[in-house]
Amino acid sequence: MKEEQIDKLLKIIEENGFATVKYIAKAVYASESTVRRQLTTLERMGLVVRSYGGAELKKDSVNTPIELRLQKNHRQKDIIAKKAAKLIKENSTVFIDASSTCQHMAPYLADKKQITIYTYSARLCETLAQYGVNNVYCLGGFYKATSKVFTGEYAVGMAQKVYYDYFFFSSSGLSDGTVSDYCEEETHIRRVVLSNSEKKYFLCDSGKFGKRSANILCRETELTGVITETDE
Repeated sequence: MKEEQIDKLLKIIEENGFATVKYIAKAVYASESTVRRQLTTLERMGLVVRSYGGAELKKDSVNTPIELRLQKNHRQKDIIAKKAAKLIKENSTVFIDASSTCQHMAPYLADKKQITIYTYSARLCETLAQYGVNNVYCLGGFYKATSKVFTGEYAVGMAQKVYYDYFFFSSSGLSDGTVSDYCEEETHIRRVVLSNSEKKYFLCDSGKFGKRSANILCRETELTGVITETDE
C-alpha cells in the first residue's frame, strides 16, 4: 500500500475511534472486499486491530504514520514548538528528534542565524528546507517509511560523534518523574544524544502527563527543562 492510502485509512479510523468496513468503503469510494484486504495489511503492519466487521487503531503503535500524529493536538504542539525555538541562540549546534511536536519547530527556525541542525527525521529535513533552513545533517541508517525516520546502529554511530548545544525531543509520556516511549529504536538514539548535549528540553503537551510506555528514556532530573503549552 502507498503511504497516502495508509494515511487516509488511518485518519478515518482515528476520527471515528472504530470504523466499519462498510463506512470506510463509502468514505474512500472502494469496494468492501478491497477495504477488507487493506485492513488486513494494516493489521499485519501492527497499525490496527480488526474486530466486529471493522477496525480500530492499535494503541501506542510504533508505526503510526507521522502525518497522522501531526494532526493530533496541533495547537498545543505549535505553542510548545514556538517556545522551544526561542531558546536557541545563534552559532549553536542543535539536535531535534523526529517527534510530531518537534516537527512544529521548523517555521520558527527560519530566522535563526548560524545554527547547525542534526536530526534522524527525513520529514523534518524536508520541512526545514521549505523554510530556508539548509544547514541540516540527517543521520543515516535503516529507513522506516511510516515514521519517515532513520534508525539502527548506523544512526546511533553518527549521533555519538557530535557534541550538541541543545537537544529538543518528545516522547509518548511523562509519569512519576520518568520520560518513556514505545519505540525502542528511537529511544536508543535519544539516549545517545542526551549524553552528548549541554541543554536538554523535553517537549510535552499536557495530555502526555501521567502516561507511561515500556522504554525508559531518562529521568526528569536529567533535563534542563520540560516545555508544555500550559507554561506561563
